[in-house]
Amino acid sequence: MPDELGSWLRAQRQARGWNASEMARQLRRAATANGDVVPGNQTLFTYLRRWEHGRVAPSERYSLHYCTALGIDPRHFGPPAPPWPRPVDGGLSESPGVAYRESQEPDPGGS
Repeated sequence: MPDELGSWLRAQRQARGWNASEMARQLRRAATANGDVVPGNQTLFTYLRRWEHGRVAPSERYSLHYCTALGIDPRHFGPPAPPWPRPVDGGLSESPGVAYRESQEPDPGGS
């Protein structure tokens, strides 16, 4: 998941026309607006690179700062979840997202 989140974070930054240094500044401003004290811009820049390259995911603290900086609701942070896969036979299975196939072997009882 960190890879997908990293790609999403990078896309959000680029959609706003911000380079990584500007994103670090925006995170710092968001943190200050939320009453938090965060490391300097160079350290934030290093964190940003780790997050965007999918090495690690930002903590909840930084995720909330991202939401403030990006102007999004925390419920919309991150890439959208993929839809549940449909069962192979088109019917319902016991667990969401789990497909069950009927055996194609003939019935040994001859029925």
